[in-house]
Amino acid sequence: MGNWPHRVLWASIIAVIIAAAVVMNLVHRSPRTPWDSILAKVGHSHPNSVKALIAKANYFYWLHNLSKSTPLYERAEELAA
Repeated sequence: MGNWPHRVLWASIIAVIIAAAVVMNLVHRSPRTPWDSILAKVGHSHPNSVKALIAKANYFYWLHNLSKSTPLYERAEELAA
């Protein structure tokens, strides 16, 4: 019977840690892609700024998806000119 308070204490500590982890995950969700944070600041779902286009193009480039990154680089170049 002497271990009962210790078990309750440890169970409470573990429950608080799990609850804190769940709350932190719900409150601070990181963007799924690099350009999400840029677009969230602008308030658009389609990137029209040079910075957002380059971020999205770089993402596809590093995934070795040149067919998606090339048009984005070209559009960014057109907007920058």
